[in-house]
Amino acid sequence: MLPELSENEARARIARRIAAELEDGALVNLGIGIPQLVPHYLPEGVRFLHRSPQLDRNETLGREIYDAFTAEVDADIYVLAHATSPFIRPETIAVALHKVTGEGYDSAFSAERLQTFAWFKGEPLNYSLDTIPRTQEIEPVFVETSAFFIFRREVWCGLHQRIGRRPYTAVVDRIEGIDIDYPEDFALAEVIAPSRKL
Repeated sequence: MLPELSENEARARIARRIAAELEDGALVNLGIGIPQLVPHYLPEGVRFLHRSPQLDRNETLGREIYDAFTAEVDADIYVLAHATSPFIRPETIAVALHKVTGEGYDSAFSAERLQTFAWFKGEPLNYSLDTIPRTQEIEPVFVETSAFFIFRREVWCGLHQRIGRRPYTAVVDRIEGIDIDYPEDFALAEVIAPSRKL
């Protein structure tokens, strides 16, 4: 069980955890709240870039953030990681980044592999009603998680997409794929966090 922390102690712990993932030469673009504490814990050589408060509204779309960041920061490759995916492993992101930088992929994203009977718009998505396969043999469906997106500049600036024409899919398990969007997601994360030593 985790020790009881004050709100300020908890916020500082989260900020230190985020900063620990950053390396020399990195450029970080973060929003309001806890991200404002991160600069206090950044390793030497990491630049902090505070993004516009206009991009921190609940209604902000991802494309607004991507447009602003690619306009402000001229880079070959962008890594967008979401703080709402606390269980993504740094190793998963590192492998995906290598796929883009060294293996010819134009983008990478995290996804959960679901091998079950899936439906979309009132129709079976990955099987036929007249030929029901065994679950172990059904065609899996891959569902994007929000943990990260990695893309080359030309993917966003040319296609206006965060996933390009030759993407690498970083398959994650259910825990790594957890995205905190709703109160019940946060409650689940609180139960899991102690076992992950976060």
